[in-house]
Amino acid sequence: MSFFTDYLNDAQIASSQTGVLVSVILAQCADETTYGQTLNQQGSVWNFAGVSSAGKVLSYSSEQAGLSAYIRTLNLH
Repeated sequence: MSFFTDYLNDAQIASSQTGVLVSVILAQCADETTYGQTLNQQGSVWNFAGVSSAGKVLSYSSEQAGLSAYIRTLNLH
């Protein structure tokens, strides 16, 4: 399967909760994760778009946790 097929559902969820276009979310995630290669590289990464805090890129224990963090970040004002 391709990156875009694999993560389309996640992008649709994020889009529905943020108003950001699905295509923009997929493009950002593809760029930040090298088309998904770094999403679960160490068993606990799941950082969809380089979410960071205090200059440190964060990691999450599950796909759902990473997606939730990404959505929260997009909704910050």
